[in-house]
Amino acid sequence: MNAPQEILCQIASYLDMEDLGNFRLISPEYEIAGTPFIPRNGLLVLNTAAGLQQIRELLQCKSIAVNTKQLTICHGDWPSRLQGLRTTRANEAFASYSAFTAEERGRRVRKDVEALFQALSLLPNLRTVTIAHVKGWALHPSRNARVAPAVQLFFQAIRSEFPNITSLVIRRTLNPAKLSQAALHLPGVQSLCVKSLQVQDGALAQKFLQAFPNLVDLSITFKGWGSTIPDVVGGLFWPCLRRLRFDELWASEEQIFSIFKHHCDGLESFSLGSAMITQGSWRSLFTRIQSLGARGRVNADRELFGRRSQDTVNMNPDAIARLARFMQDSEQPWPFGE
Repeated sequence: MNAPQEILCQIASYLDMEDLGNFRLISPEYEIAGTPFIPRNGLLVLNTAAGLQQIRELLQCKSIAVNTKQLTICHGDWPSRLQGLRTTRANEAFASYSAFTAEERGRRVRKDVEALFQALSLLPNLRTVTIAHVKGWALHPSRNARVAPAVQLFFQAIRSEFPNITSLVIRRTLNPAKLSQAALHLPGVQSLCVKSLQVQDGALAQKFLQAFPNLVDLSITFKGWGSTIPDVVGGLFWPCLRRLRFDELWASEEQIFSIFKHHCDGLESFSLGSAMITQGSWRSLFTRIQSLGARGRVNADRELFGRRSQDTVNMNPDAIARLARFMQDSEQPWPFGE
C-alpha cells in the first residue's frame, strides 16, 4: 500500500511492540515511519562514560526523544584486572577491556552529572526512570548487586527540575547509607518502588524516603532482618498515599498495625508479601485492621510467617480469596485455624 508518510506515522502510533515490528518489515517507507515509536517501551543507558555520551547523541533525534516515556539506567561494577588467555583474539579483547576500564577510572562526577542532565532535558515526555544493575540481565543474576552510584548520579542530575518524571523504580540493592549526599526534594515523583532496600542506618533510610512527599504508590522489598517498620517508615506520613506494599518484612503486629492505621483513611490497597511477624499473630493483626472499617483493600500473597510453624499461612489463590472474604465481612470467622 502506498500512502503518505504522515498517514503511515499515524498508523504506527497505535501499534503495540509486536505489531510495530511487523509493520516495519513491510517496506523501507514503513520502517522509517515506525522507527520513532520504538522507544515507547523505553530506552536503556549503561552507566559508563561511553553510554552517557551515546544516549545524548541518540536523543538528538527529536522523533525518538519525544516518544520516550521510560528510561532505564543500568549500573555495572567492572573488575580492574582479568586473567589473560594465550590466544591472539583473547589478547585483543583484554586490550579493549583494559582501555574501557581506564576510561571508567578517568570519569569525573561533574561531567557525568551534566551528561545525564542534558539527556533528561531532551526527554519532554519521560515519565518513568528505572535504575538497575547489569547483573540483573545475566543468566544467574546476583541479588546483592548495588546500585547506589547510579542512584547518586540520578539524584545529582535531576536537581528537582523534571516534574514530568512521576515514577522511580530501583531494581537492585539500595543502601541509603551509601549515598554521598541526601536525596533531593522530589515532589513530582508519585510512585516509588525499591526492590531491595538494605537498612544500615534507619535515619538515613528515612531521610531518603522523605525526599518523596507526594507519593501515591509505595512498594518496598526489605533486604535482611531487623526492626524495619519503625526505623524506615515509622513517623512518616504521605497525605496522598493510596497503595502501600511491603515484601520480605520482619515486624511485630503492633508495628504493622500502626503504619496501616496512620494511613488507612486514604489507602485503597495495603499488601504484604513473604512477611514475618515477630510479635503477636496474623489473626490478631487482620482482626484489628478489619475493626477499623477502612475502605481500602487489604491482601497478602506468597507466605505469612508466624512465630511458630503452625502459625505460618501459605497464601495460595484459595487462601487469598478466604482472607479477602474475612476482611470484607466482620461476621466471618478467621479462616486459617486457631
